[in-house]
Amino acid sequence: MKLGKLFALSLALGSLLSGCGSSDQDSQTKFNVLANPHLIGKVKDGTLTIDVGGANLPAKGAARDALDADIRRAVAKWVEPLAIFGHDPNPSVNITHCSDPDEKNNLACLKLPFFSFFKPDLRFYIEKDIRSYYTNGTIHLDPKGGFDTILHEMGHAFGLGDTYAEGGWFCDIHHGKFAPSSTSVMCNADFSDLQTDDIAGIQHLYCQKFPSDCSFRVLTVEKFTDRRGNDYKNFSLDKADYMGCYTACADDLKCKAFTYVGPGVQGDKARCWLKDKVPAKDSVKGFVSGIKDAEGFVSVEMNTDRPGKDYKNTKLSKEDYELCRKSCTQDNSCKSFTYVPANVQGPEARCWLKNAVAAKSELGSMISGTRR
Repeated sequence: MKLGKLFALSLALGSLLSGCGSSDQDSQTKFNVLANPHLIGKVKDGTLTIDVGGANLPAKGAARDALDADIRRAVAKWVEPLAIFGHDPNPSVNITHCSDPDEKNNLACLKLPFFSFFKPDLRFYIEKDIRSYYTNGTIHLDPKGGFDTILHEMGHAFGLGDTYAEGGWFCDIHHGKFAPSSTSVMCNADFSDLQTDDIAGIQHLYCQKFPSDCSFRVLTVEKFTDRRGNDYKNFSLDKADYMGCYTACADDLKCKAFTYVGPGVQGDKARCWLKDKVPAKDSVKGFVSGIKDAEGFVSVEMNTDRPGKDYKNTKLSKEDYELCRKSCTQDNSCKSFTYVPANVQGPEARCWLKNAVAAKSELGSMISGTRR
């Protein structure tokens, strides 16, 4: 739900004064995941069907066309970071307006007494003078909200929660700042493009849903950022797109960071710089940088056990497979892991670290992963 900045500030002050309403996130959390992610499971279907209706649906014409275009653009923005996994960044979006009498003959909207052919992946309900929000596959939208509101609510539809706070009610608190400034689309922000935290969130959701597509976690993306120095390789790019540089770094084990430079800065073509260490960053327009997330080198395999090859096992303080995965990433001896939920091998969840990549078998409640 996208709140106004003044309202977010009042919530923040209330949290600090009363000690209530604090976030479950730790100081380094960058995104939240909803309990039941919705659209992320549809992105490989090829086509997303979205019905736009409601009491205040604009009449057929320029206003409705603009609304439909913004919805398509918002979908494309959220899907674009998934291109690294081989996914089409421009999925087909089929928009219907089944509450419009003019579309009563549209086969997609056909309803019979006990059956409906129409089951959209997402609904938009347009109603004036509300605070826009998302629930149960439907975005309730005030048409005055603008594209930034559509982009935010679409993030909820894909499965991301609000991040008014990263360690508190203030988005920037984990950077040492004490101001209610927004750092991401999902943090009550007025952005028309995804920010670093949003990109990390949507890629995390995708890898949770389709772990076999993600044998490695991708890099962070830092727009308008230069990381100068520690270069071991640089080359020109035929296409002015930072993803070419991003992919080159992701596929090279030596690469720890990259910087993409747009065309016309260091020559006619865009240029990619790969780095074997992570340099300090500076704010520079036209540059895009990124660093490898160490956690990304351990995959996530849902409903999977990898028995054997164990050298260490520990009880976990809470039921969260990420604790086990993190233990593996931080231990150079670990080549794979298996997380066992509570009440399977005792009352607490348990983490098994392995010094080799054990063979895998399908097992409903367990989660495993391997180091790339």
